[in-house]
Amino acid sequence: DFEVAAIGDKAFQNCPNWTGHLKIPQNIKSIGAFSFSGCSGFTGNLQLPDHLTSIPEESFSFCINFDGILSLPKKLTEIQSRAFYFCQNFIGDLIIPGNVLTIGNHAFASCIGFNGKLKISNSVQEIGKNAFYSCSKLTGNITIPEKIAIIEENIFYGCSGFDGYFNFPLNLTEIKSMAFSGCSGLKGNLHIPEKVTSVSDHAFNY
Repeated sequence: DFEVAAIGDKAFQNCPNWTGHLKIPQNIKSIGAFSFSGCSGFTGNLQLPDHLTSIPEESFSFCINFDGILSLPKKLTEIQSRAFYFCQNFIGDLIIPGNVLTIGNHAFASCIGFNGKLKISNSVQEIGKNAFYSCSKLTGNITIPEKIAIIEENIFYGCSGFDGYFNFPLNLTEIKSMAFSGCSGLKGNLHIPEKVTSVSDHAFNY
């Protein structure tokens, strides 16, 4: 029997009239860029197959009506740029699994529905600019993984729901412009690590 193991680039792009839950079979090992971008009718949870190691560029961008939990696979190593851009209605925690190394630019930008904690694994070595831009309902602490040396611009811009503390890695060297601008709910002491040589314009501006 023939078994589908991959979904190609733009395979289902801009199919807005499909409704209900999107169920991607567990045997799928890769999905392409823009594969489900603009599929704005899907609702409910999104659970991605266990064998996926990469979520390519704009795979699920503008899937605006998913209104349940996003479950990322444990084998995932990268989340590329704008992978979930403008997925406005996911709820609950946003959990980045333990093998992820990179989170691309705008990966979760404007995902304004997440209303739980943000949990980023310490495996993450790079987070792109605007990665969590305007994720305004996430709560709790902002904890930057220990391997991150540079906090890129606008990473947490407009994330006003965080109500805990900043936790920065000791090896941090730079905080770029507007990285935490609008994070007005955070509290406690702000400890900038000793190795930081640059804090750019409006980095913590409310």
